[in-house]
Amino acid sequence: MQIVRKRRALTAFFLVIAAVSLRPAPAGEIAGAPPALLPTIDRDFSYNFSNDFFGRGGSVDDYRTQQFIISAKLSDKWSAFLDHSILTLTENPTSGRVDQLSASIGYSLVDKVFESGSDQLIIGGGLRSAGDFSGERMQNGFHRLIGSDIDSLPYVDTSDTAVTAWIDGDHYREFAEIGPWSVAYWLRATTLGTSSGEWDSSISALAVVSRSWIDIWLGLRHDWRSGYDADIVQIETAAAEQDSAVVFGVRFGAFIFETVQQLHNHASYGQIVLVSSGVRAENKYVEAPRIGLDFGFVLPDVELKLAGKMRSNLLINEN
Repeated sequence: MQIVRKRRALTAFFLVIAAVSLRPAPAGEIAGAPPALLPTIDRDFSYNFSNDFFGRGGSVDDYRTQQFIISAKLSDKWSAFLDHSILTLTENPTSGRVDQLSASIGYSLVDKVFESGSDQLIIGGGLRSAGDFSGERMQNGFHRLIGSDIDSLPYVDTSDTAVTAWIDGDHYREFAEIGPWSVAYWLRATTLGTSSGEWDSSISALAVVSRSWIDIWLGLRHDWRSGYDADIVQIETAAAEQDSAVVFGVRFGAFIFETVQQLHNHASYGQIVLVSSGVRAENKYVEAPRIGLDFGFVLPDVELKLAGKMRSNLLINEN
């Protein structure tokens, strides 16, 4: 019986790999809704930095070219999300840019943890604005950091604010073990609507293998966008983001890297995520690590700070 379960687990995981061919494309997380995060990870505080540079190396610098999301857990039921997105269009004569700034509060309706998985359902709402929110300084600051070209694009005339409402749900189940590895499937769906008539939705189905501080996932995702008509930049961005995609991600402790490659469009993006602890939800008490890493990120003029530390008893008198 155990051998059969292992064969089924391997078959399920590799069928996902065999079912797709990786072709590059553009997109981003739904602005104003919670970003995707494995349900086995506590979201006390997380920072998502998304850029098309992490997808196909910056060959297409358009649409939702850069995005950062800050997530914070306020209590057992309440959470907060702040999203900043940079939207650009470099094709002449319709070149231009606009930024999106979103803030929302979420309330957990369902948060059930089982021995083999969990079910989560969060509802929320907030505000989403389009306009000039220092996106040009942020984008070109990052370009200077990596030695890329400077983009001088005019902002479009759009300047509006809409009320948002969203629902986000996760279904996660472990169904097999292969040595020290557990094998699971992860289903996720998110939908967001605004008072301006914009509608964003996303669904995904992924296979996940995990052990201790490591998670690896691979699967498919599809996005829908509608109601975007305020300006050409948002119209083209919505059209580019509506597509099916292959998702691959890996987590080492508090560090997560994920890349999304769409199947029909012509760019790609990836994201780096830093989580407050990186501790799996069931492991509430762990020994403090001997080696630590501090990471700092300053905006809108981009600065990166990286520092390491190590706990040692070298200068301590044990007597």
